[in-house]
Amino acid sequence: GLGHLSFIPFTPNGASFSHFGYAVMYGSLSFAGVSQLVAISEETKTPKKLIPLGIVTAFSLTAASYLIFSYALIEGWGIGNIDTLVTAVNPGFTIVQKYLGPIGLIIFSIITANSFISCGIATGNVSTRSCYGMARENIVFPKSFMKVNRHGTPINTFLTLFIVTIISMYGLGIFVGPFEAAAILTGFEGILLYLTHVLMNFSLPIYAKRTLRARLGSLFVFSAAP
Repeated sequence: GLGHLSFIPFTPNGASFSHFGYAVMYGSLSFAGVSQLVAISEETKTPKKLIPLGIVTAFSLTAASYLIFSYALIEGWGIGNIDTLVTAVNPGFTIVQKYLGPIGLIIFSIITANSFISCGIATGNVSTRSCYGMARENIVFPKSFMKVNRHGTPINTFLTLFIVTIISMYGLGIFVGPFEAAAILTGFEGILLYLTHVLMNFSLPIYAKRTLRARLGSLFVFSAAP
C-alpha cells in the first residue's frame, strides 16, 4: 500500500514469461501515437530539426507520465492484491476515487475523456495521411485514395478508414459482446502495430538504396539502426 517506496512495481516479481508477453503487446499500444510524427514529417518545414526534437520530447514526456501513473496505480491498489487488478473494471478510476474523492474523480474523468478524444483524432489524422502518402507513391493503396476535398483532406482515404472502423467495432461488438470485442481488437491492433514497424524497418534500407542512392557504409546504418 501507500506510505513507502518500493521497486517491486518495476520488476516481474514472479510473473511468467507469457504474462510479460501480454504486457508488452498491450502496453506497446500506449506508445502507438508517439512515433507517428515520423510518418507525417514530410509536412513539416524543417524536418531535420523538428523530428529529432519531437521524438525526444514525446518519448520523454510519455515515459515519465506512464512510469509515475503505473507506479501510483500498483502501489495504490496494493502489491498484495495485484492479482485482482487485471480483473477490475476501470482500476484507475477506483484508485482516484479512493484517494482523491469525488472531485478528483470528476477531474480525472474529464482529463481521461479529453485524452481519448485527442488520441482518436491524432490517430485518425496520421492514418489518413499515411495511407494518402502510400497511394501517392503507388504503394498498396489505389490512386483514388489521393483525392482531396476543398479542405485538403484525403476524403476517400478518410471514408474508407471510417467505414472499416465502424464495421469492425460494432460488428464484432454485436457478435461477441463489447468487452470481448475490445480485447480482440486491441490485441489485433497490437499485432498490426508491430507488423507495420517491421515492414517500415525492412523498407528503409531499400528506400535508401533506390532513392537516396546510399553507399555501403551509410546503407549499413539504414539497415542496423531500425
